[in-house]
Amino acid sequence: KIITKLLPNELDPQKRKSIALDHQRKCLKSARRFLAALNCNCSLPQDLKMYAFVGTALPTLSQLQIAQGRKLTSVDSQPGDGTVTMYSTLLKRTNQTQGSIPWTKTYTVNKDHVKMTSDAYFIDDLLHLLLAEPKAYNKTTL
Repeated sequence: KIITKLLPNELDPQKRKSIALDHQRKCLKSARRFLAALNCNCSLPQDLKMYAFVGTALPTLSQLQIAQGRKLTSVDSQPGDGTVTMYSTLLKRTNQTQGSIPWTKTYTVNKDHVKMTSDAYFIDDLLHLLLAEPKAYNKTTL
């Protein structure tokens, strides 16, 4: 089974199951905390700026269906970078106008997930943000 492949050094099946269930419990607890943080109606510091770089080069798998026999089939795809959909990056449900994260600005990059950071436009935009944008901190506190 899968658990045996994941834990080849643990020979006792009950112990493997216990380890797997403990790991699952920890993952679910972490996922609940993450979801709570996303759903927090918190106000961000006024001088905080958040930027999203979104890949749009490839149709990206967005929905799977489990058919009989446990076979996964693709049901839908959306614009993305081949790994992450544009809507997922922006935390939007399909094409609603406002996502969950109040991005200061969103940049689109017409590359796949891996090649995005080597794109000339991405590099130009990132360097502009890092070097040309006014600094949000007070220089007297350095």
